[in-house]
Amino acid sequence: MSNDASNESEKILEYLFEPENAEILTELKDGSKPLSTLTAKIGISKEELDKKLSYLIEKGFVSKNEKNNDISYSLDT
Repeated sequence: MSNDASNESEKILEYLFEPENAEILTELKDGSKPLSTLTAKIGISKEELDKKLSYLIEKGFVSKNEKNNDISYSLDT
């Protein structure tokens, strides 16, 4: 994806979602990420991130994947 298209996608996400939710979705566009990585990149508490991820899962934007005690999140396509 070109840089201009990527920036446009991020602007659309920011318009449609709260800033942290847009940031979560932007982080997940390149593939599945563990909760620890998202917590470090987004810069909010694990508890707050968990609430936001639960909302995005409920609305059908994100999937939660569990394997061998590892939990990761991805865009629900």
